[in-house]
Amino acid sequence: MRTTGAHWLLLLTAEPEAFGNRRSQRAASCCEVLEQILAQHPPEASGRPEEDAPVG
Repeated sequence: MRTTGAHWLLLLTAEPEAFGNRRSQRAASCCEVLEQILAQHPPEASGRPEEDAPVG
């Protein structure tokens, strides 16, 4: 399975509670990693929906 822009958008815009309880270290770690990815690779507005289309 390929991770598309739509997948990343869903992950990066999800509320932290979607990954688990606020006190969960695993959920906090997941959110930290996603924030680091976003900081290193800011989203681009390509305007090309075919980039998000599944390959099949």
